[in-house]
Amino acid sequence: MADSDNDSTAGGEESEYGRPAVLEEDELSQYSMYLHFTEQGTEKIRNGLTDLDAADWEDEAFGGVHTFDNGETEFVMEVRNRDGIHAFQLRMKEEEFKVFHHRPDAQPWSLPVDFMIMRLGGARRKGQELGLVAFRKAEVRLMMDDDVDFG
Repeated sequence: MADSDNDSTAGGEESEYGRPAVLEEDELSQYSMYLHFTEQGTEKIRNGLTDLDAADWEDEAFGGVHTFDNGETEFVMEVRNRDGIHAFQLRMKEEEFKVFHHRPDAQPWSLPVDFMIMRLGGARRKGQELGLVAFRKAEVRLMMDDDVDFG
């Protein structure tokens, strides 16, 4: 699946680097999950992931949309620590997104933490001296059909 931050044909408005275009309503149906994070949401993910020391935390993030017993729906992302006892958990409510679209059959996803940090741009994980660093992005989106894409 291709995702370009500069692709004005990706629907909606014209995009600029670091601010991907928001998809039109009719384009959302092709994705089982399409989450467009606000600037605050993007910063929350960036800060949360970069604070996880690479020596202590796994390099795989797992997540999805979860509906709790009280009926609230949230985005939930977890990263396990290397001893397998604890997990970092990041939870975000629908209000923290520009677009919060998911189908009930949307499966959980997993992505490498270092890949996500690189796609967020402007940061490295704590404890890492080397690693790819892209330009800082103000907003990112997570899109899932047969594949999952983040950036």
